[in-house]
Amino acid sequence: MSASLRIISLVVFLLLIAVYPIHSQKSRRGPVFRGSGGPTQLEIQVTGENSHNLNMQLSIELVSNSSRQMNNTTFTDSTGHAQFSVSGPGTYQVKVSGPNIEDTTSANIFIEQDETVHHEYVAVKLKPNVSNNHVPANEATVSAAQLNVPENARKEYSKGVEAMHNKDWKEAREHFDMATRDYDKFDWAYNALGVVCMASGDKASAHTAFAKAVEINDHNAGAERNLARIMIGEGDFAQAEAHARHSLMVEAQNADALTLEGLAQLKQGKFDDALASARRVHSSDK
Repeated sequence: MSASLRIISLVVFLLLIAVYPIHSQKSRRGPVFRGSGGPTQLEIQVTGENSHNLNMQLSIELVSNSSRQMNNTTFTDSTGHAQFSVSGPGTYQVKVSGPNIEDTTSANIFIEQDETVHHEYVAVKLKPNVSNNHVPANEATVSAAQLNVPENARKEYSKGVEAMHNKDWKEAREHFDMATRDYDKFDWAYNALGVVCMASGDKASAHTAFAKAVEINDHNAGAERNLARIMIGEGDFAQAEAHARHSLMVEAQNADALTLEGLAQLKQGKFDDALASARRVHSSDK
């Protein structure tokens, strides 16, 4: 490698690790390549009354109770799912609005210091005389593939999240396994199962779980990023770049995905691409 390429490689690497330090594979925090105090991935699932799926795109506004943080707005996908990157612990709410629903504000959402992923369900009510079948047929078809999550599967999932927060990986795995058995299209549960498997050192099962989550929902950006992390660990940098890039199709400015993409590009000798990704990481972090 020429001296100039060595310099470029070093610059890219330093830019990336400045915002995304890589921890040991033996970390007990699961497949997370950042230290405590980093952003938390907040997953929001909006449903109608009685937990049925809403076939419509809705506006989701994240509101922090801290005056130091600005509000953030995004939209749900066809399955009622939305994601935010939360900068730190605190108390939040989400406001859901749309032309066919009653505006809804969630109860307080508490993000703890060590959380890397937090999930919330928000139920909304249709306005009077509005049918849930008003959307175009192609959107309804997409939503039809996402069956409603049964109550028992949700309860098992919640128990798994609680066990995961307590770092009881064995119990968490049992609950997430049960949630996926109760509902085999529960992509959140598969993604969480993968995190727990990774934390307990079972990388093969983690890979299978993350891949299943993406197979069920190709808009599950978190599972795509987790697959990218595994691919980097296995040295398959081309696949890691592909998964990170797919994640960026859903969340274009996600710092984790940009960093994973940059690391994978750097390992492949794509120095210009890696440098561009590193610059986007720093730009998105401002």
